Amino acid sequence: MPFDSLEQAYHLYNYKRKVFNQIAGAYGVPQLWHDYKRLRDTGSNAKDAAKQVHRYTIKKWQMVLKRKTSRPQGKLLHQITLEELVHVDNYELPTTYLREKLHILKVGIGRPANRRYAIQQAEKELARRMKEPAPKPKSVSKPVSKPVSKPKRQMPPRTLIDNYFEMYSNQGKGQPTLEDIKREEGRPLTVEEESSYYKKIKGEQ
Repeated sequence: MPFDSLEQAYHLYNYKRKVFNQIAGAYGVPQLWHDYKRLRDTGSNAKDAAKQVHRYTIKKWQMVLKRKTSRPQGKLLHQITLEELVHVDNYELPTTYLREKLHILKVGIGRPANRRYAIQQAEKELARRMKEPAPKPKSVSKPVSKPVSKPKRQMPPRTLIDNYFEMYSNQGKGQPTLEDIKREEGRPLTVEEESSYYKKIKGEQ
C-alpha cells in the first residue's frame, strides 16, 4: 500500500526507517516528498509545510516554464509523447516524469543521440534527488500519532513482458502479441518469457 500522506511518510522516515524503505521501494516516495521533508526538517509544522510545499512547487515550475525549455514548443509536460519525453532535459522533469523517462529509455522508445549516456544521466539525477542526509536528533518528545498499518507484501519484480504490456498500453496499441515482442527484441523469447507472457494474458482477461 502506498503512503497515505506526506506526513505519514515523514513520520515513518524518522521513526520507522525500515518500513519507509519497504514502501518507498515498492511504490516510490510521495509527490513533493523532498520539498516537504526539507520544510519539516527546518521547523515547519505539518499543516504549514503542506501549504508551503504546494505554493513553492507551483512557483518553481512557473519559473521553469518561463525559461527556454527542451520540450516541444508550446506543449505542456502532460501533452508530450513518450518519444518526445526522452529528449526533455532531466532538470525540467518532476521525479515521476523522470522515472517514466528512464523506463522508456531502457525499453527502447524514442531515438536519443546516445541511449546509454541518456540512461546514465537520468539514473544519476534520480539518485541525486533520492539522496537524503541522515535525520538530525531531536530534543522534543516523540509525537503521538495513530498506529500505522504494516505494508502489504511487496510487488513482484517487473519482467520484460510487463514492460511491453505497459509500453503498448501507454501508446494506445492494446496488448502486444508474442510476435510483436520478438520483433521488438530481435530474438526468440525464452521459455520463461513465453510462460510469463501467457500468465500475463490470462491475468488481463
